[in-house]
Formats: sequence, structure tokens, C-alpha cells
Amino acid sequence: PLVYLRAMVRTGSYLEPDDKVGLTDICGTVMRTGGTAKMTGDQIDEELEYVAGAVETWISDESGGASLNVLKKDFDRGLEIFADVLMKPAFDQKKIDLRRNQLIEGIRRRNDQPAEITRREWRRLVYAAHPFARISTIKTVNAVTRQDLVDFHQKYFFPNNVILTATGDF
Repeated sequence: PLVYLRAMVRTGSYLEPDDKVGLTDICGTVMRTGGTAKMTGDQIDEELEYVAGAVETWISDESGGASLNVLKKDFDRGLEIFADVLMKPAFDQKKIDLRRNQLIEGIRRRNDQPAEITRREWRRLVYAAHPFARISTIKTVNAVTRQDLVDFHQKYFFPNNVILTATGDF
């Protein structure tokens, strides 16, 4: 009785500017938490909780995307929310600030785990001057603006740049 959609977008953190490392992390998170033109992020949470559905968004090193997981009977409503999140995110400033603060706290704690230090330094050694070797800093995260998120989204999240898959009872 479930339907699962996944939209894969040709994008990634390798496309973010050197002076704004962290932009894609914020963008990938706040696309969902920051609401849309029609609903706030909290309203989306309530609606999805009511129908026992989930919509998630992300941007990783080499791709980005969104997913929808919903019961067949609620597919039309879930699809409406999914499409709105994917195509018309509002990027609410309060949610941007929240994610920025979370990233900054992660930066402050990044040396608490030896495995994280090893992973980060390994990437620096292996990738050298490649974008995969970059790490976010408080300065680069603080440099990201709402307009940067809007611009990045407009540049990479459009229909001809998306691969959509569907599984389940549809």
C-alpha cells in the first residue's frame, strides 16, 4: 500500500563556491524544513504526520534530491507536497539560521571524534585541490545568504536536470 518517489538532481557540493562551503548542506536541508510558497515547514510536518508520510531533501557531494514515502490512499496529497518542496522552496530565514547554527556547532565539535579527523584529513590528502577536499569553516558557513540558496536552487533544480523514479503501489 506504499508509494515511494525519488528525484535525483544533477548537482552537488562540488559546485558550491570555495568561499561558501556549506551552501549545499544548508540548501539541501532548508528546502524541506524551510517550507514552500504554500505551506511553512511546520505545516508540512503536521500534514505529513497526519497522513503518515515523509518528504526528505538533500544535497551530497555529487547529487541532490528529494524523496516521498506515503500510503497509496494519500498519494495525491503527498505528491502535491513533494512537488512543492522540490520546485518552490521558501527558504525561511529562521530555518536557515537554525541550520547554520547546527553546522557551526558541528564545526566546533569536528575534532571530538578521531574517525571524523581521519576521514577529513584522508579526503584532503587524496583529493588535494579538488572540491571534495574542501571543508566548511565558520567563515564559509556564515557567508551563505538566503539569496545564495535561492540562486543555487534555481540553477540546478529544474525538470530537465532531474531523474524521477517510482516504486510501490501506484
